[in-house]
This record gives sequence, structure tokens and C-alpha cells, in this order.
Amino acid sequence: MTEQERAAASAENYRRMRAELDRRMSLDPQLRQISKKIKDGTADFSDTFRYSELVSKHIGAVMQAHIGEITNPLGKEYVCKALLEDHYEAINDVLGTVQVSLDAELGIHLKPIKPPKPLERIQQVAHALEDPGVKPEVIKRRAGAPVVNTAMSMHDSYIKINAQKRHDLGFKCYLNRVAVNGCCSWCTDVAGRYVYGDHPKDIFRRHDNCDCTVTFENGRQRQDVWSKRTWDANDPQEVLQNASEPTVLSQDAAESLQNDALGRLTFSTERGILNVGTDGMFRRKDDSKIEPMPKKQFRKILKAFKAQGGLIQFDDATDAYLESRNAEAITYDAKTILIRQKPGRASVFEELIHTAQYRNGRNDGSYPSRLQCEIEAQEKLLKYAKAYKLTEPEIEQTRKALTAYRKELDAYYKNGGES
Repeated sequence: MTEQERAAASAENYRRMRAELDRRMSLDPQLRQISKKIKDGTADFSDTFRYSELVSKHIGAVMQAHIGEITNPLGKEYVCKALLEDHYEAINDVLGTVQVSLDAELGIHLKPIKPPKPLERIQQVAHALEDPGVKPEVIKRRAGAPVVNTAMSMHDSYIKINAQKRHDLGFKCYLNRVAVNGCCSWCTDVAGRYVYGDHPKDIFRRHDNCDCTVTFENGRQRQDVWSKRTWDANDPQEVLQNASEPTVLSQDAAESLQNDALGRLTFSTERGILNVGTDGMFRRKDDSKIEPMPKKQFRKILKAFKAQGGLIQFDDATDAYLESRNAEAITYDAKTILIRQKPGRASVFEELIHTAQYRNGRNDGSYPSRLQCEIEAQEKLLKYAKAYKLTEPEIEQTRKALTAYRKELDAYYKNGGES
């Protein structure tokens, strides 16, 4: 193959895989949602992180799906470098647009800083795909997590350099790292909210398959600062922190989330007021008259949870889904809560406690672990009943649930560890 033929083949491979990447991105309802927020000027850095995460994973998926089809010399390296360099330009454009909008709200007029293109890292990841001494399945693996990680690190680089700039100019900035469910102990240890300058030196590190969110607050002055931990849903003062507006999913995104949850979750009608599914924490619907949480309080909680990278989904479709599961709410993982549109206080605070349990690794998915988490949640609801302003029916409901769960866990151990 001549040099000209090799170049033509590489260009064609790139064109084909770029078209496939664009197609996947155009069909992603979450990307469409975030793109609209960016265009409307309502996005923040948690949105840009999610945008980068989604696009990075699409890049990895396209690379893995088609890497075996590239046979021309250095063709794999060429395509990988081109797609990653495309992402560098695109994500910095997105971040710059959002940065200008956030600055405008604060009366700040600073030009966003574009971090240096990580050419050496891109070259290293791309060249690893040309190693003739490894099997095709190894090359396919290399086209996944390492490529995704490199793409996601570009968002981190922007956050790092722009937070540093504002810190140098005298703004009091905060760095936020939110660890996701199932993360490693290292990520859990480094997660938290920090005043810039007092943050862990490795806060921007990201290992393969790491989805931890790293953002910064754009010079906002706040009083409630804590170190080396995520927010604690057990403390009502931390639950009620101010933050940005909640996410509202499109109908497609909502249905996708609910269908995914429906496929993963089960529900037993034989257990008491609260139920443990196979993958998700339920608060079962109760026919007692429960007073809805005040709208103002609920909005504050939505903002606080969103600030930590989470989503509380509530709409007509969610109500219908929860009704079909005979549930008041479902905690899907550390980031996602499905809840009714007029939830009671106990439902809201219990689900926040469950997200903290997922985030802190207390819920490992096993049956006894899930029962223990439910017991802990009921105990904390009762402990903080006054602070949460729980009504008497909610307190009574929680007491019954606590008794039922304790009995169920006792029975589990009496039966030799069998449910």
C-alpha cells in the first residue's frame, strides 16, 4: 500500500466512524436535553460533565465496534487521534459557552481558558492500538476504557485550569468531586467539596472506568463548606443547601430511565410497608393520609441533590410507573431517585438516605445488606423526625416498617442466611 493509499484509507475510516459517532450522539436523548440547556444558557458544569461523559462513552463504543475493520497501516492510530482531537475542540467549546453564561450571572467578564491539547496522551493511547504483539481482543479492550478515560480527562483539564485562574484572581472557588455508586475506596476518600487551594492534590485523577464528577463553583461565596466527604442526607441542614435548577428530562429520556429501572427492579407484595427489590430501594405506597412536603422545601432539596450530580425524576409518567409498582418512591442508585409529584416528607428524606448508603458503599446489593440499609434508614427517619417535620402518620408508618425489617433480618439469620 502506497503512502497515498494509506492516507486515503485512513481518511475513509475516520469519515465512516465519525458519521457513526454523530448518528449515535443525535439519537441520545440525554445529549439532546443537555444541548438544549447549553443553547438556552441554563446549563452548569454538572451538565457539561455529563455531556463529556456521554460523548466519551460513545467514542469508546464506536472505536470498539469498528476497530477490527481497520486494516491499513497506522489506520487505528489515525482514527483514534482524530476522534479524540475532535472531542477536545468540542468539549472546550461547550465548556466555554457555559462558563460565559455562569460568569454573566455573577457580573464576571473573563475569557475562558482553553487548556493545552493533551497530544502526548492522545498519541500514547492511539499508538497502543497498533501493537502487533497482542491479540485482537486486547486491542478492542484498549479501544474502550483508555480512550474513554482520555476523552473525559479533557473536561477535568478545563475545570482545573479555569478554577486555578479564578483562584489566582482572588475569587473564592470551590472544587466538587462526587463519587458514584460502586466506586473504589480511593475515589470515595478523595470525594468531597473543597475550597480551592485546600483540595487534595489528586482530585483531578481519573482511573479507567471512573465516572466521578469533578466540577468547580464559579467564585460563588458560600458558608457551608466541608472536606473529604460528600453531603450527608442525614443532616437536614446539608440536604437543604442552595444550588442550580433541577434537571427535567425529556419524555424519551424519562421513558428510557423508567424502562431501564423496570427491567432491573422487582417488587414483592408480601413484605410490609417498605420493600427491598433486587436492585433498588423502595418505599411502598401507603393508603394513609400523608401530607405532601411543602413545595418550597422540595425545590431546595431538588437543587441540593442536583448540585451533587443527582437526579430526582417526577412527572405524570413517573407517577404511573410508581403506581404500577405500588411504590411511593424508588432509589435506583447513588444518583437517581424516582418519586411521586406530591411526595411526603418521609419519602423524600428516606430516598436521600438511601442514595447516601449507595454512595458510601453500605449497600452492596446483597439481601442482608439491603435489609440493614432499610433498618438504618427507618432509624434515621425517626431520629430526625422533628428536624424533618414528619407528620404523625409518617412516624407511625416508619415505626411499623422498622419493626417489620428487624423481624425480617432476624428471620434471615435464623434460617441460616436464607431468605
